[in-house]
Amino acid sequence: LIVALASGAALLHFAYPSVHTEAASLAQVSLRHFLQTASAQSSPARATTSAPAPKPSPAHPQVGAEAAPSGSYIDGLKAAGLRDFTVDQLIAMKIQGITPEYVRGLHEQGLQPNIETLIAMKIQGLTPEYIRDSHSLGFTPTADQFVAMKIQGITPDYVRGLKDAGVDSTINQLIAMKIQDVTSEYVRGMHEQGLQPDADKLIAMRIQDVTPDYVRDIHALGLNPTVDQFISMKIQDVTADYIKGLQAAGFKFSVDEVISAKIQEIDEEFIQRAVKHGFQNLTLEKLIQLKNLGVLEPRADI
Repeated sequence: LIVALASGAALLHFAYPSVHTEAASLAQVSLRHFLQTASAQSSPARATTSAPAPKPSPAHPQVGAEAAPSGSYIDGLKAAGLRDFTVDQLIAMKIQGITPEYVRGLHEQGLQPNIETLIAMKIQGLTPEYIRDSHSLGFTPTADQFVAMKIQGITPDYVRGLKDAGVDSTINQLIAMKIQDVTSEYVRGMHEQGLQPDADKLIAMRIQDVTPDYVRDIHALGLNPTVDQFISMKIQDVTADYIKGLQAAGFKFSVDEVISAKIQEIDEEFIQRAVKHGFQNLTLEKLIQLKNLGVLEPRADI
C-alpha cells in the first residue's frame, strides 16, 4: 500500500504536468498520515507524564512574570533612591557619569543631595572617599558646602595642616580661609611674631595683606599692636616708613595715635612745618587741630 500510494502520487505528477500541484500535495499528505498512523499502532504507548522543568542555572535565570528588573540605567538610579528626575537631568547625570553605585556611596556618607547638587558634586570630582576623609577630620559639611570646598581646592591635607597649626574653624570659615590663601605656614609665621589670631582674624589679616614680615617690621620700631590694631593699620596704609618719619620728627606715638595721625594725614613734613613756627611740646591732638584749621598751610592753600 505504501509503495502503491507513493507511486501513484509520482505517476500523477509525471503524467499530468499541467494539473495543479494540489493533487500531488494531497497525495503527500495522505502518505504522511498513513505513516504516522502505522507508526502509532505498531509502537507501545508512551507515558504521558511530563518531565519536570529543568532548574534555572544562575547564569541563565528563567524569565517569568516575576523576573528581575531589566537593569536599565533608569532602573538603577531609581533603585538607588533617585526619583522624579526630568529628561534633561537624566541626560546630564548620564553625561557626567553618575552611577547608582556613586549615589549609594554618597548616601552611605549621610548625604542626600538633590539632582542638581548631585550633578555639581560629580562635576567637581567629589567622591565618597573625599567625604569620608572630611568626616574623619571632624567636619560634617552639607552637600552644597562639599561642592564649595571642592571648588576651592580644599583637601584633607590642607585641613590637617590648619588643625596642626592650632586653628579651629567652621566649614564656612575653612572655605573663606582657602579663598584668602590662609595656609598653615602663614599661621605659623604669625605665631612666631607672638600673635594668635583665630579663624576670622586670620581671614581679615590676609584680606588686608598683613604679613609676618609687616608684623616683624612694626615690632622692630618699638610698637606692639594687637591683631585688630594690625588690621586697622593696614587698612589706613600705615607703613613702617611712615612710623619712622613720625619718630624722626621727634614723636613717639602709641599705636592708636599712629593710626589717628595717618587718618588725619599728619606726616613728618607737617610736623616739621609746625616746629619751624616755634611750636613746642605739640601733642597729637594739637597737631590734628592745626591740621584741620589749616593755619600752617601756605597762603595760597588757605
